[in-house]
Amino acid sequence: MPVNKRLLWAASLLPISLLSGCALLQQQEPINTVAEQMSTLLQLQDQEQERELERAAQLTSIDSRLDTFNSQLDEINRQLVLLRETPVKVIAAPPPPAPPSQKMRPIRKPDNMQKHLQDMQGKTLIGKSEWLWVQTLMANVTARVDTGTETSFIHATGLNLYEKDGEAWARFTVTHNDSRPAANSAAMTIDTPVVRMSRIRGSESGESALRPVIKLPVRLGNIQQVTEFILSEQSNSKHSVSLGRNFLKDLAVVDVSVQFLQPKFEPVAAPDSQKAIDNSAEAVAQ
Repeated sequence: MPVNKRLLWAASLLPISLLSGCALLQQQEPINTVAEQMSTLLQLQDQEQERELERAAQLTSIDSRLDTFNSQLDEINRQLVLLRETPVKVIAAPPPPAPPSQKMRPIRKPDNMQKHLQDMQGKTLIGKSEWLWVQTLMANVTARVDTGTETSFIHATGLNLYEKDGEAWARFTVTHNDSRPAANSAAMTIDTPVVRMSRIRGSESGESALRPVIKLPVRLGNIQQVTEFILSEQSNSKHSVSLGRNFLKDLAVVDVSVQFLQPKFEPVAAPDSQKAIDNSAEAVAQ
């Protein structure tokens, strides 16, 4: 075949070939789309089956827990039934122990008083409270023994400082117990010179103040001396006098577990009114 004819034949076949290829491509595209859709549907189906399996496993677990709960509930009901059928025994609680009896320690009254009057070094043995004879009053008053203070105090009321013959004097009243009614309280007045003024600090206010100091002859047991006393207007003390170390030093030993070891000093002719005062004061001190 001549070359020109071959070229013409090939040129005539080229459009036909192109049209055939387009047709094949158009037929293959729908086939591929359906396959992809089928594959997607199969995947969705598999996922749905997996979810169904998971839900079934969860339901099985829930059923198992419900069975366990029901078993426990049945056991509780059974125990409740047993408790209702079992008679209850009421055991009375034991009574509380009785509180210890508050017994006041009795005042020691030694059979042989003289045995307790002298310490091994010749000092007088005294208790935490004692009778103190005040010569100026011609009376016994109750005294609290206070080893924690240096100076002795008299708890005075109605204190009045005045001048007499160019000297300072003090007039005051001593009572056995300021808190008792006046009708039952023994009030005694003292007029005596003031030997000096002493600065003391108040226990409540903390402020210092000048207080008058006097001297009085006193007696406790076999101790007789003139002692300095600071006049204090403290009104809540049940004792008329507080004896400090200036009275006790080198003369007495204190036993705070007892009181009124030393007997009251009785003058030769003690007034009947003073005996009544001493008895009432002793009852207050005890």
